[in-house]
Amino acid sequence: MMNKTRLISMVVALGLVLALTQVPLATPVRAAGETWTVVSAISIGCNSHDTSFEVAYSNIDPDLVYYQETWVEADDEVYMDQYVGPNTPPLATTWDLYDANDRGLQTATFPIPEPATVILRLYDADENPIYETRLTLNCHTGTYEIVFPGPITPTEPVAEALPGPDMLPIPATAVGGTFVADAPVYWKPGELTNPLVTIKAGNTARVIGQDASGQYYKIIWVCDLVWVPKATMGPNYDAVWNGKPLPTEVVE
Repeated sequence: MMNKTRLISMVVALGLVLALTQVPLATPVRAAGETWTVVSAISIGCNSHDTSFEVAYSNIDPDLVYYQETWVEADDEVYMDQYVGPNTPPLATTWDLYDANDRGLQTATFPIPEPATVILRLYDADENPIYETRLTLNCHTGTYEIVFPGPITPTEPVAEALPGPDMLPIPATAVGGTFVADAPVYWKPGELTNPLVTIKAGNTARVIGQDASGQYYKIIWVCDLVWVPKATMGPNYDAVWNGKPLPTEVVE
């Protein structure tokens, strides 16, 4: 295990690298100021086709095409698994939840229980993920909360590609996770780094396991092992991990 000063320096260095990767990976280069946002719910219900959202786009390049992924999960069951495209712009301004199982990952059918996790993700023409909105849907009470809107930062490949003798082997049991909230970094459970290091929501990391209290995940970050609050991480729903549950094994 490297000392604190060295790891903090590497975290800062990686932060500079990640700052350069904020531009979504795509060919050709994406339009400056391009955004995608869920504006409001048109309707909310628990049955197929009951829920619909209004979506707004800005600075979308009219010459580019996109792919769209929709994922609905509740109680560890998948209720919607859709991947469609290419969609020739202009993109549709409505988004519906319904009984779809395009990739064979669906394990349940409507109606959806609440709360449900809903994800809408956009991919570019090369099928690189670029934007997503993640929200919590309460279909019975007709409410929703957006928990992550914004660009997807491809941090995990960057972190794993960093050269150097301190590169850690990745355990076969490690699972890719996504930060659903900004996460303060701990040297060990209950002890924050000094100075404080924070991993921003939307980043990804490999999760090794959890501590004995069940309050922290041990993760691989910048060629070292650190801890983050368990509540700040959720499954990674990309094409590699497909929402695989994070490990529950207790690790030291």
